[in-house]
Amino acid sequence: MPPLCRHTAAVLVAFRADADIHPLLAQLQGHVAHTVVVDNSAHGLPAVQALPAQAQRSVLHNRNRGGLAGAYNLALRHLAEAKLGAGAHPITHVV
Repeated sequence: MPPLCRHTAAVLVAFRADADIHPLLAQLQGHVAHTVVVDNSAHGLPAVQALPAQAQRSVLHNRNRGGLAGAYNLALRHLAEAKLGAGAHPITHVV
């Protein structure tokens, strides 16, 4: 992984129940150090709930509080406060 990627996290906000987020998650793997998936639906998306646990991924539930901005703000707070594993590089960039 290039040096800049080791300090980069991606935020993926999921809202629509018919959206398949798995291809995007697969594309991000290896290009960012951490991915934050925010389930922004009111009742929880089955595709997000079914994601397997991974050290390089966080799953947050926002219930559409604050709309898209609320989801991004939740993800940014999480990244600022999270301990992303032993020896993890600090996240300085977000896409």
